[in-house]
Amino acid sequence: MLGYVEETIEAGATLETGGETAEIDGSDDSLVVKPTVLSDVTNDMPAAANEHFGPIAPVIPFSDVDEAVELANDTEFGLSGAVHAGDLGVAKDIADRMETGNVHINDQPINDEAHVPFSGIGASGMGTYNSDAFLDEITQTKWISLQHDARDYPF
Repeated sequence: MLGYVEETIEAGATLETGGETAEIDGSDDSLVVKPTVLSDVTNDMPAAANEHFGPIAPVIPFSDVDEAVELANDTEFGLSGAVHAGDLGVAKDIADRMETGNVHINDQPINDEAHVPFSGIGASGMGTYNSDAFLDEITQTKWISLQHDARDYPF
């Protein structure tokens, strides 16, 4: 995580907060990264161009909704995303245009519930998991019948 942060700063981004490990139990030798915000980021910088699962928010400026959607889709990854908007109709239109397996409107981008299929698009994820969709992904239906008593056949 910190490597992505350092490389992104070296590429021209500005560290707004975080960018280091958190002190836990009096020790700064931690695997916990402080929530980190980077501004002046472009889509080709490491913190934006790589799928990471840490508390790093690369902030990428955009001029309008079309450019924002273009930036969001300009990646090989597409696990999850979020849209925040006052107009739910506009938010739904934006979510429809995003190339991600899951899009959450006015919510955080991590929702993982056992009854809801979860999957990514592109290089994200390994197929659908959770719910019956996961069972369909990893199994093959086969029917085996077993007759315990002799059956009378009409021919």
